[in-house]
Amino acid sequence: MITRTLFILRHARATAPLPGQRDYDRALDARGWEDGKALGRLMRDREMHVRRTVTSGALRTRQTCDALVAGGFGINPATDDDLYHGKTDRYRAVADRYGDDDLLIVGHNPMISDFVLTLVQPSAANGDFARGLRKCALAIVTEEKAASPRFVLKELIEPPFST
Repeated sequence: MITRTLFILRHARATAPLPGQRDYDRALDARGWEDGKALGRLMRDREMHVRRTVTSGALRTRQTCDALVAGGFGINPATDDDLYHGKTDRYRAVADRYGDDDLLIVGHNPMISDFVLTLVQPSAANGDFARGLRKCALAIVTEEKAASPRFVLKELIEPPFST
């Protein structure tokens, strides 16, 4: 029995840091905005539904959410800096805070890729995920509750996107 779906998204492509700029304050570049909007259109057109969205407070993750909305995918993200500063255990704790809600998590590599791998091992040990999440890639993971929860990587969606 599937109890929830986790939509796990690595932020879109960002600018290189300017001299003296904090990593936290890096913005999306033009391609990042376009990829985010294209993914938003794809998620809307495929009628993907999330009940909650949580993103790190870093500018590039917040702008990735803005790009999804600009593409027509309606979300209202909460921010949680455990997704910026934390390791995979913090990603799991953030996901668990939302109970059985279908959840979109927007975060950073390498932690977000490691998080997906900790959920779905060994099923994701194939070539599809061996390199981790590319920028603006979306892993769709279902959680099946039984005696012990089981997570399954249902789909990996990567740019360039087509609807």
